Amino acid sequence: MRITNETIKEGAGILLKESVGFEFLGPLDNNLSNTLGFIEDEKYLANLSSNKNISGVFVTKELSLKITDRTTTKIICDEPRYYFYLLFNYLAKKNYKKKPSLIHPSATIHPSAFISDYNVQIGENVVIGPHVAILSDVIVGNNCVVKAGTVLGCDDAEEKRTSRGLLHIFHDGMLIIGDQTEIGANCTIDKGFSYKNTVIGNGTKIANTAYIAHSVHVGNGCLICACKICGSAVIHDNVRINPGAVIKDQITVGEGAVVSIGSVVVRSVPANQKVTGNFAIEHKKFIYEHAKRMIDP
Repeated sequence: MRITNETIKEGAGILLKESVGFEFLGPLDNNLSNTLGFIEDEKYLANLSSNKNISGVFVTKELSLKITDRTTTKIICDEPRYYFYLLFNYLAKKNYKKKPSLIHPSATIHPSAFISDYNVQIGENVVIGPHVAILSDVIVGNNCVVKAGTVLGCDDAEEKRTSRGLLHIFHDGMLIIGDQTEIGANCTIDKGFSYKNTVIGNGTKIANTAYIAHSVHVGNGCLICACKICGSAVIHDNVRINPGAVIKDQITVGEGAVVSIGSVVVRSVPANQKVTGNFAIEHKKFIYEHAKRMIDP
């Protein structure tokens, strides 16, 4: 949906004098041409000037004076973050479409399970256990198993703090689960946004009580054991994350990596590395440091 003066007036309540037109709404690192973003701190001026895809920004009057590029449209407002996300919510809700859910006749669904009557697709030979809730905007691939009490397709707590209070961001994306994936009991997996869905790869096993937040990408053949994975983290193929671990948002765990039990991972993990501890470090280094403390406390 093209973003025009009328769109900005209806969605953000801002009346512009000059005529504008944008194709996309997104952050300053967006790679889509003719994007409208926002900037609220001068430390991001370099990001703005280096990304030619950003054609306009919500910006304060004071900060607008430091944007010297004459081609950038400046939409002056007192709180750029608030108006940007207000417009995001407006567009997301306006573009959101409902389609009847599709359940393959070979699927086995327990009578106590709840499945949204719109925007759900369930593939061949899927087994849905007791008291499972599959909310809208979820695709479950072929030959999957979802065990008792699991909830798929939740909104996450994506709240933007503004001077006007917390602004909840509408989740307009999907949760896409690949083929031959098994999800244990009492798990929660959130759906994503239109610009970044939540994706669970083929053949991945998710053990009981795991939590996977919005826009997380989990690869193929992973073993996710009773842990928490925060928003927009990327878990590559054949990763094992052991019980009690917490994975920070927006980091990457490389292919074949292992996260030890109870670890708190706050930075990206290279492929085939094992990490341990709070905060997690390379496993052998953790063992060495621990032994050193035991000998020389």
